[in-house]
Amino acid sequence: MILLYLILLPFVAGIIGMIVAPRSRVWARAIMVAFLAVAGVLVAMVAISAAGQIGSRPQSPVLSYAVQLDAAWIPQLGISFHLGADGLTLLLLGLTVVLGIVALLSSFNDARENDGLYLFNIGLVIAGVTGVFLSADLILFFLFWELMIVPMYFMISIWGGTEKRQQAAIKFFLFTQASGLLMLLAMLGLYIAHGSATGTYTFDVVALSAWTSSGTIPAGIPMVLIFAGFLAAFGVKLAVVPFHSWAPDAYAEAPTAGSILLSGLLLKSGAYGLLRFSSAFFASEVKTLAPLFMVLGVITILYGSILAIRQDDLKRIVAYSSIGHMGFVILGLFSWNSLGYSGAIIIMMSHGFTTSALFLISGAVGDRLKTRDIMQMGGMRAVAPRLAGFGTAFWVFALGLPGSGNFLGEFLVLAGTFRVSVLAAVLGAIGSIFSLVYALRAIHRMFDGPRIVPESVPDFNIRESIVTGALVVLVLWVGLMPATILSAARSAAPNVPEATGTVINTTGGGNG
Repeated sequence: MILLYLILLPFVAGIIGMIVAPRSRVWARAIMVAFLAVAGVLVAMVAISAAGQIGSRPQSPVLSYAVQLDAAWIPQLGISFHLGADGLTLLLLGLTVVLGIVALLSSFNDARENDGLYLFNIGLVIAGVTGVFLSADLILFFLFWELMIVPMYFMISIWGGTEKRQQAAIKFFLFTQASGLLMLLAMLGLYIAHGSATGTYTFDVVALSAWTSSGTIPAGIPMVLIFAGFLAAFGVKLAVVPFHSWAPDAYAEAPTAGSILLSGLLLKSGAYGLLRFSSAFFASEVKTLAPLFMVLGVITILYGSILAIRQDDLKRIVAYSSIGHMGFVILGLFSWNSLGYSGAIIIMMSHGFTTSALFLISGAVGDRLKTRDIMQMGGMRAVAPRLAGFGTAFWVFALGLPGSGNFLGEFLVLAGTFRVSVLAAVLGAIGSIFSLVYALRAIHRMFDGPRIVPESVPDFNIRESIVTGALVVLVLWVGLMPATILSAARSAAPNVPEATGTVINTTGGGNG
């Protein structure tokens, strides 16, 4: 039942926050933070109880969970209320709790009107993301996938930053909804294919994983086409070029808490789905499509990094840098070896902390200066040293400072990619150099140079300093003490081979 409580806690917290907010904005947020803290304790309890099953290399190619809750729901259609957690799930649940708390603590300036409804939407997004990570039934996964989209649409369209917010919200909704419907069709295709081949119709992830890993799939079943339906949804959510155009507008228009949840959690749901289902169902298809998606990964890295250099809007710089980092996740996943997968998971974690902090800082700067134009922020270090110090730290983390999680993740991804394509690894490394340019440009324009900002600009307060300070610690923890994440990565993808020798020959540059 603990897994069910993890979904219910943020949902109930959102309802309580909606009720309490008209009386006290502070108490509403404090209560919701307390509920999420309880969820964090439950995640830790599950991790401790399942420690013996988390971190070991699976002996079977079939997906398995360390902790499960399985109850009949619609047995006539093969649909069950099946929740499951393994090492990867628990890592992402921990990330969800942390970033949920960060979003709440950074939301004081987000909503003055209808603040209770705003908090309810935050709780609903967190509950939906939690459900996505825990779902072990495809229909349940789809329902939670759709659940997290709706409140995010309202957060952007109602509480967004400018008059373009409704356009950005509609674009976000249409992209994610259309791709989600393609994923649903792919789920139905897998359901029908399994039923036709075995006589048992089910949406259960474990049962489908056992079938797809058995080597008994009839030759006429178009598994590549089914995989493409999943890729459509996950590629859009990851903002992979050319499915990325919704992301910069949504990030820029969303309120601070919305940007944190969107980049820190909703993007990770796409990466999680791709990692989970590609290894569970589509091992052969991943190798077939790897050349195409490694090309898209490299294009996404270069495109996101170059566009970030060309932006003056602070939130758009962060948005395009986020797109570039997701290109590394694609490279790591489609390298199809344990090095690349481990690097992708580390980037997912570190990117969540780093980008959330940068959006928090962007929101704080925008509230203080009433502008997000970095050309009008010169000399902030002289008047707001704490804000400038944290901002500098996170831009340095974003460019891949050795010791940070981004550096370790990118190193592992490039090492895994190098084993299958030297050219893709070299181009990905060039993308890392571009990240150096946009990060240093942002630091110089915002914090150094001649002072443009007035002396009255307030520095970070205690709440903001504690939140960003905690995120600094977490980014360094991922980079300097990654054993927990690497152990979880070993159990995340049972079909992914160890990084020994050439797995995919994409450009003639692989080594054997």
